[in-house]
Amino acid sequence: MSNDQSYDESYGHADDDAYGSRLPPTHRPPPPPPNQWWCNACRRLNARPRYQCQVCRMGDTFDLCDQCVGKASMLHPGHTFSVVP
Repeated sequence: MSNDQSYDESYGHADDDAYGSRLPPTHRPPPPPPNQWWCNACRRLNARPRYQCQVCRMGDTFDLCDQCVGKASMLHPGHTFSVVP
């Protein structure tokens, strides 16, 4: 290691953030293609009707597909859902 290099640069860590590669991978799905969306329960990509939580509409929404909305009272208790046109 030369005097002009920091420890991190010498060992290939200069581009790492504070936690580097020790951070767990994200569990969020990639952005969906246009006119499609991810169900928050089954994690399937959908192009069919979307049911959106009317309580959690600010910021990240909570959306269910037509197969999962029947289980909304167990999956997202106390919240109401409306179909998104």
